[in-house]
Amino acid sequence: LILSHNEITACGEILQNYTNLESLDLSYNRISKLDVKPQHFPTIIELNLSHNFLDSFNWKVDKNSTLRSINLSGNYFTDIPTQLCQFPQLEIQLEYNSICLESAACSIDLFDVK
Repeated sequence: LILSHNEITACGEILQNYTNLESLDLSYNRISKLDVKPQHFPTIIELNLSHNFLDSFNWKVDKNSTLRSINLSGNYFTDIPTQLCQFPQLEIQLEYNSICLESAACSIDLFDVK
């Protein structure tokens, strides 16, 4: 489902009935807080939240998650979201944020971060 470039500020209400999504593109919107839970998307593989107004990522990703790729580029992150650091199978894109590696809360192989 592609919902990019729509000036969306909140997506929970919009997406509550789309529980079988494998790919969700919410890039280039105005989202500052992710108001949906990962339980709403048990089959999600790819999530694009790039170029929004996010500074935190509050999803609890567990070892049974189907999520394989998340794009958080072009937001307001200052640290790597710790819950994403535990999953080597997860491709994380964080370009164009203000991440300070000296104060990163998790240890991550930076060559795997795109």
